[in-house]
Amino acid sequence: LLNDSYKKIPDDELNVFIEFNDKRIHLLQWHYKSPAPDENIPGPVVRYRMPRLNNDRFKLYLEVQETPAYNSEYTLLFSAAKSPVNELDLLNA
Repeated sequence: LLNDSYKKIPDDELNVFIEFNDKRIHLLQWHYKSPAPDENIPGPVVRYRMPRLNNDRFKLYLEVQETPAYNSEYTLLFSAAKSPVNELDLLNA
């Protein structure tokens, strides 16, 4: 969390959601203490194993409980890992 303002911001709560296949899932709740001006507070790491998607995009939401102006929404592209290409198959094609 980066407070890039010149004033202290209040303690608050950040919630992380993921949305895909018409489902919205709560991933994380983080209660953070007020960062001083120009202070960066390292937060928790969110890990989630992606299931099969109906398409190649999903949304990630960061929502601040008491200060909705700080909310963020990201549309991200998901590409499943592909199996390695057999180089001999390419040479013999």
